[in-house]
Amino acid sequence: MRLKKIVLTAGKIGISLALLGYLGFRAWQDYRQNSDSFEELLAGPKDWAYLGLAWLAVLTAVLLTILRWRLLVRTLEIPLSVADALRIGFVSYMFTLAASLVGGDALKAAYLIHLVPKRKTEAIATVVIDRAIGLYALVALAAVASLFLDVSALPISDTDRMIITQLCNLSRLLAVAISIGIGLLMIPGVTTSKTLDRLEHLPGLGGQLHKLVVAIRIYRRRSERMLFAFGMSLGIHSIYAIMVYCVALGLQAPHPPLRSHFVIVPVSMVAGTLPVGAFELILDTLYRAVSSAKVLPSQGLVIALIYRVLQISVASVGVVYYLAGRREVKELLHEAEEVSQTPIDEPLPASDSGAATAR
Repeated sequence: MRLKKIVLTAGKIGISLALLGYLGFRAWQDYRQNSDSFEELLAGPKDWAYLGLAWLAVLTAVLLTILRWRLLVRTLEIPLSVADALRIGFVSYMFTLAASLVGGDALKAAYLIHLVPKRKTEAIATVVIDRAIGLYALVALAAVASLFLDVSALPISDTDRMIITQLCNLSRLLAVAISIGIGLLMIPGVTTSKTLDRLEHLPGLGGQLHKLVVAIRIYRRRSERMLFAFGMSLGIHSIYAIMVYCVALGLQAPHPPLRSHFVIVPVSMVAGTLPVGAFELILDTLYRAVSSAKVLPSQGLVIALIYRVLQISVASVGVVYYLAGRREVKELLHEAEEVSQTPIDEPLPASDSGAATAR
């Protein structure tokens, strides 16, 4: 199991390095061909007010993401104050950005298990369903956005066209498949079917699918809370589109209109669920192709890198929380490593777990 994890991690790092290397090579070509424009983009005047708004947008999106998780936690009547949710949420965000082997989600689950040791299954379910809702909202938004993107008409290379076409198709396929799956799981009796338990034995994603099924079994009675969390997720991803637009305004360079960002950014962020570098590659490609204005060379790449800097800046809040409670966080990290490797158990009956009486 440990060897498999090392191989997967090494594969992700290798793909990330290859993507970043390709981006660096493309940026170097842009610089050689348009050195004046490239230097103008990097060294030219900036509108710091818009860049400040972009930072506030990232901060707001992260805050809403943490509060979405707290909403799902409180749905199961697990005690978690706003202050504690923000504290563990920002530390989790910091570890997620650092690409720690111990994921931020496992850290949040470990914290809840520490609070309520007898409700381990539900603690894990909160982070599983939170991640699933966020991903579903993203692919749904990207699927809708892709309908407004005529890839065949974009002035890009055949390779880039193939990549973006496959990404759009993947977004649509996932959106439809997840929608159908959710619809079926909302039918009474389906979630209790023992057939779903066999998903655990599927190679590859079996364990994760089993966790998701167990989480949905717990939350099925509170579908209105899940719907509200889905709405929050759509708002979060929309904020990221506005953030990219603010960065473009801050650079004071030609850029697509705001409406185009609601097409460019969701599709790019679906790529962002892949290894590091995929988001930067797709954003840079679409930024070149979609804009009717003549954007500067590697402008999309520069915007993506600024976004990464903004993320790190917001994650510094987690550093403060970490330093303030270093001993507790170290204990949680040890517990989180165990949580990430432990299969989720079957949920307790609703009368025992408190799910049926959740407010």
